[in-house]
Amino acid sequence: MVQFALDDAGRPIFLLSGLAEHTQNLKRDPRSSLFVRDSRAGEPQSVGRLTMLGEIHLIPDDEIPAVRELFLQRHPNAALWSTFGDFRWFRLQPVETYVVAGFGRMGWIK
Repeated sequence: MVQFALDDAGRPIFLLSGLAEHTQNLKRDPRSSLFVRDSRAGEPQSVGRLTMLGEIHLIPDDEIPAVRELFLQRHPNAALWSTFGDFRWFRLQPVETYVVAGFGRMGWIK
């Protein structure tokens, strides 16, 4: 489980440690998915949720200041480790998204 925020285009951004197993996996194969659910609702089968499928890649250096600002607005506690040398900024470029908007309401967005 990792924290994420959305960039200006609605793509998920992540601050990941190079020491983490998931980051090592991404170096070998950037294909990935992100599952998000509404944690405020109770009944698991009727909760809104989505799964994004795509590739996660490093964010170019010239974009990092803006991405860092967006991420820290959402996760201010990450300010400390955002300066650690082994942490890098990544972005998920979605290819497909599967949305469940409640019981019986679902579909793919491409």
